[in-house]
Amino acid sequence: MVDHYLEVLGLRRGASSEEVKNAFRKLAKKYHPDINKSGLAKQKFIEVHEAYKFLLEAGTQPIPKPIPSYNQTATPNPYEEWKERARAYAFEKAREAEEEQRKILFKVYGFYNYLALIITLFNLLLIVDYLLPSNVDKQSLTGVYKVIETSRYGRSTYRYNDFQFSEVRLRADIYESRALTGLKEAQITSTPILGTLLYARFDLPQETVDLEPALSVYRVFVYLIPIVFLLLTGYYVTNKNSHNKLTFAIATGFALIMQLYIFMLF
Repeated sequence: MVDHYLEVLGLRRGASSEEVKNAFRKLAKKYHPDINKSGLAKQKFIEVHEAYKFLLEAGTQPIPKPIPSYNQTATPNPYEEWKERARAYAFEKAREAEEEQRKILFKVYGFYNYLALIITLFNLLLIVDYLLPSNVDKQSLTGVYKVIETSRYGRSTYRYNDFQFSEVRLRADIYESRALTGLKEAQITSTPILGTLLYARFDLPQETVDLEPALSVYRVFVYLIPIVFLLLTGYYVTNKNSHNKLTFAIATGFALIMQLYIFMLF
């Protein structure tokens, strides 16, 4: 029995109590429910606590079996008592760890509920802002600038042109904007509430060209809005005791960060 518990902690016979404690701390952290989400983590967590409690009481050397005698009364097996106490201790520690995890998650969900409301209102605002009649005004074009991006490997990339108007800036794809040269003004269309730039209309001699921003919450990343609502729905309908609820919360927060990044920069 001692050998079994030593094997659980990865120790040999004769290991000191300090070695038992060090091995226990390492494995208990490895299999703690807050860190390890695998299906076997809870069982390993219980085994580690059981082995730790048993070895601290029984020691790391097997007790020699007494030689049976007809005159000797039967004595209870101390191993069984130690084992029962160790098992009860292990299950209690597992219950405490799960309860602690639930309390932490409920606090996180309590905070996230407010954030989820903000995310919902922000995305509803984006939808309403897009559906309302747009603002249209003419602005003079003050300059067109190449956007040179440098990667961390030192490679330069030219993918966008910045059209600087008197009040707004439009970053457009070079393949869509390279023919627009020598122009002095454009008709700017933007949303009425947030003032998000939708497109700039240029009147050319033979045609009218609408130039949209290369990146915007209403163009390339428009799919983020329905995705956010799907993630929020998943968050609200998932049980609090399920780890999937936390996954939905993290994914929704990440989607919001992407939306704000695009909204603020482009």
